[in-house]
Amino acid sequence: AVVSTQSTGVVEYMRDFLKDVSVICSVMGNAREEEALKLSNIVRDGLLEMGSQLSAEDRRAVTESPGLRILTEGPLHVIRRKALLEEEATSGIITWYQLGRTSEDGGQLGRTSEDGGQPSGQAYTLYALTALLEHIIGTKCFAYLRTEKKLGYSAGCILFDTDDNLGFAFYVQGSRAEAGPDLMQQEISTLVTNTFTSLQNLAGTPEGAIMFEEVKKTVQEKILANAAHRNFYSLLSSLEEQIFSSKGDFEVVEKKVSAVQAVSAERLLEFYQKRFLSEERRVVSSQVYGSTHEMPNTLHEGQVLIEDMLSFREKLTEIL
Repeated sequence: AVVSTQSTGVVEYMRDFLKDVSVICSVMGNAREEEALKLSNIVRDGLLEMGSQLSAEDRRAVTESPGLRILTEGPLHVIRRKALLEEEATSGIITWYQLGRTSEDGGQLGRTSEDGGQPSGQAYTLYALTALLEHIIGTKCFAYLRTEKKLGYSAGCILFDTDDNLGFAFYVQGSRAEAGPDLMQQEISTLVTNTFTSLQNLAGTPEGAIMFEEVKKTVQEKILANAAHRNFYSLLSSLEEQIFSSKGDFEVVEKKVSAVQAVSAERLLEFYQKRFLSEERRVVSSQVYGSTHEMPNTLHEGQVLIEDMLSFREKLTEIL
């Protein structure tokens, strides 16, 4: 039956099927109401007409992830809001560093002819640097924020890799009276600074060199393990991800492994300093205050409060 089926038959079946069902389109993400309606109409019309009426502009609007913009460099952008439920005691924080394109070769990190260095020229170097940092600082996040400082019952850090956009986040959630989101953020900043100092002290030592090579080996093994196809469905999902990605790359696994192998300890320190500690960082701290904690009305040095999210977003004109 499958062999004998013609494409025209599938199209006719789809048209008959779709005209008898209700089509509901839902748009999730940082989009204005008019943007969401536009995307919903494009998807709806595309389904009902089997894609034949989609213009090139409509196709770009659906596939190119509109609305993602570059944060302003330098300050820590702070978003504060109360929990939706008044009786909610738990508070939480996510501090997110915007790093750039997953497939970047690292040329934006300062290694240009102006300062005597050169970009690596190797794709996915930015991903490799972030993955190495995640492995190094990962256990420290939990041990410091939760175990040592007792800021909450949930704490950690994670690498975000979504449609070629790379980010790194620290998070804490808890209800201890003395540990609100303001203190959580201070301790996250302390952790970032202390970890950099520890890495600096290890750099150039025999012990540090051995540890760094072990970390690189572990991260490479993790990349390969995550890419392993346990069944046909897993393989199909992987292929679909690349086919429908705006940056489809069927050699992404090999390139990521190669990029990790090429990274030096010095390069990792430069990346860490520039993207997490210098005035070139792009970072936002989203803080939710439960009933246990009072929302402060002051800011610490280097922080900027975002009171109107839509107005702030409108000022970020450069699409990432």
